[in-house]
Amino acid sequence: MGDDRKTTRTKKRKVTDTETEVPPTENPVKTRKKNAQVSSSTQPERTIPTIPLTNGTSTPMSIPQLGFGTYRLKQSAVKPPLRLALLQSYPLLDTASVYNNEKQIGELLCALSLATPPFISTKLWRSHQGSPKIITQNLQKSLRALDVPAIDLYLLHWPGPGHHRFKKYQVPQDWTPQMRIETWKTMTSFLKTGECRAVGVSNFTIRHLEQLKAECEIIPAVNQIECHPFLVQKELRDYCKKDGIVVMAYCSLGEGDKKLLTHPAITNCADAVGKTPAQVLLRWAVEHGMVVIPCSTSEAHQKENMDIFEWELGEEWMAKLDSLDCGVRYGWKGQDPEDVP
Repeated sequence: MGDDRKTTRTKKRKVTDTETEVPPTENPVKTRKKNAQVSSSTQPERTIPTIPLTNGTSTPMSIPQLGFGTYRLKQSAVKPPLRLALLQSYPLLDTASVYNNEKQIGELLCALSLATPPFISTKLWRSHQGSPKIITQNLQKSLRALDVPAIDLYLLHWPGPGHHRFKKYQVPQDWTPQMRIETWKTMTSFLKTGECRAVGVSNFTIRHLEQLKAECEIIPAVNQIECHPFLVQKELRDYCKKDGIVVMAYCSLGEGDKKLLTHPAITNCADAVGKTPAQVLLRWAVEHGMVVIPCSTSEAHQKENMDIFEWELGEEWMAKLDSLDCGVRYGWKGQDPEDVP
């Protein structure tokens, strides 16, 4: 989750991060129509680390440790900033059916026709759990909108049901925790059909992951969760690491909360390493082995967000930032997924 907001060190800057993030050489070139390919020689050469994924198949794949988040960039608003990001060689983009921008992303990818297409992560909305027919229809809708033959990473957006905006009942109305299990089983079937290269979850707690392990053969390749120094989630991250589940962090910049971005520990660390507070927060997640998916509409800030790999915070600063943990949640209006049955 995320939106444009200002952060302060010595000057104000606008940055964002998103909810909601296979090296490009491993990601097969997707067939697109019309326009000539944008040569990789026109894109800056950057080395973005990758993390192996356990994808439930015999085909090895990895996920880039940096991506571009598109939360709150609805419809055509996604095109200008995403175009900048892709031409700067962001190797991953993160979206979701509920973000209302998959069609525009597909149009942009078709227009650019990049020689090396990005790794694409999208999500099944929580209201569409249960029926295999509905789940399959929603996957195919995403495939058509994005104009790709397969989704690199398909995530279940939330462990619980949706809620009708006006009538206030849950959707599906007959939702039970077992429906989450059945939804996951349907999602894993897409690995066999080739419509998805990997499947994962978002906002799952240890309890939710344990339930999947107990009843399903394939465990999630990724768990996308809110994570930053105010919400360290060490126990959940350690659990995921033990089971080979990659953690993708959203709200890395705390939704622009000045209490986080201007916290003395953050700003002092930024001064010590010669970086911005935003870079420190992203680097903190990277040193903990997470994938990050910041978003910015500014080309300069996109470049800044990419500069988080060839330097380190070190153990002392990492420990100081870890000590800021206070359980603050910015995403989902502060809702704790632990409250989902």
